[in-house]
Amino acid sequence: MTTRGSALAVAWVHDRFEAAVVLKQKASGPWSSPTPVRSLEDFDAALGAAVEALGFNEGPLALVLEHQEFVHRIESAPTISERAALKYLGSRIDRNESMPGAAVWVPQKVQVDRRNSGYLLHILQHAFFERINQVMVLRRLRLKLLVPLVVPLQQVLDGLPAPSHEPAMVAAEAGRGTIILVARPGGGLVFSRLIMASCADEPVRIAVEVNRSVLYAKQQFGLAVTRAHLFTGAEVAQEVKARCPTLKDVVCSTIAASDWLPGVAALPCNLPLNLVTAYRKPQQRRKSARRFLMAACWLGAILAAANLHSDQDTWRSDELHRSALLASRDSLNAQLDHLRSRNARAVAEQALVSQALEQQLPPVADRFLAYLPSLLPPEARLTGFSVNKEAAGEGWAFHLEGRIKGDEADAGESLSEFEARLRQSPFRVRLKEAARTLTHAPASPAPNGEQSQLFIIEGGLFED
Repeated sequence: MTTRGSALAVAWVHDRFEAAVVLKQKASGPWSSPTPVRSLEDFDAALGAAVEALGFNEGPLALVLEHQEFVHRIESAPTISERAALKYLGSRIDRNESMPGAAVWVPQKVQVDRRNSGYLLHILQHAFFERINQVMVLRRLRLKLLVPLVVPLQQVLDGLPAPSHEPAMVAAEAGRGTIILVARPGGGLVFSRLIMASCADEPVRIAVEVNRSVLYAKQQFGLAVTRAHLFTGAEVAQEVKARCPTLKDVVCSTIAASDWLPGVAALPCNLPLNLVTAYRKPQQRRKSARRFLMAACWLGAILAAANLHSDQDTWRSDELHRSALLASRDSLNAQLDHLRSRNARAVAEQALVSQALEQQLPPVADRFLAYLPSLLPPEARLTGFSVNKEAAGEGWAFHLEGRIKGDEADAGESLSEFEARLRQSPFRVRLKEAARTLTHAPASPAPNGEQSQLFIIEGGLFED
């Protein structure tokens, strides 16, 4: 029965299958397949036997994989930015003719030469990964981690007592092969090599490859590797000591998969070298895109509903306003008729005023009457005055009546002077001599008994 918090750690490394249940950094009941595990069918059968033997029914699974379908190769990339480098590497993998179809891959930064760095690409065919995942799902196992063998070996190297600034070499059995890697403890990987040779069957060849790796590190990267940790058996260690004089410190020990499987099971899922994360990243992007699209659709639907509700409110308001207008239609029509009649009267009154203003006579009579007092003799006063527009022409006819003190001679003389001043006025007066009269006024009681005369003067004006 599966214990809560436990995980199943599996190592499928070049035909060798080992599994262990990990709980709190401790492996229990390691199980190894007695037969080579080469194909996915063999892997399915071995996993079923391991699950049954270990009593692990369901839960998370961490897998360390080394297989012929799992390719590792070094690629150089532009150093403009990491994003540009990864995009370039992705295009290189897509154009790779030796690996048809899509691929799941993760990059690991390594040294290419003394000055330049590159990437060690761990590439697995997409179809192969999905078949592995399908095997897990059918057995109610959740694949949380899939990493290459270099990951646990670097963990082992980091745990060894050694100066952190000095590079070290690790050689370990990898199923029917041997893996050699050079790295700095606590630092980055320099390079790794896989030799398809067994330590038990070909110890001399393994020793030769170890020596070649030491020389390669010196020539290519300028690194003097003097320490080596061999997890390959005593016979290989003797051959290495005999054939590699530059290695001053050679440590030989044994290590089983159950020793480093707990460390693999404890790795976080967001590990950069986790192929599961690389596999799920496009799915997560598509899922995020679907969520964004769904959110946008919901937002559009909400906005459309709000707009529809607003339109309905506007329509209701318009309908109420229309009903109110229909209810008050008679009163509004009566008000409209009243306003029309009032406007018609106002237009007629305005037309009458305009006509009066256009047809009114110039104020000649007013000006002439205001001007006369300055011309009259002091002893005369007017008793009658009229100014009329002549029917023909632009002239004006005036008629003056008055009384003047004095006898007939004095009054006539004063009246003649008055007429002379009239002719010289700006009104261009023309007197009618025939109409001029001067008669003795009837006797009237006067305080001093003075005489007075009555006069009449008529003429025309030509000022307007």
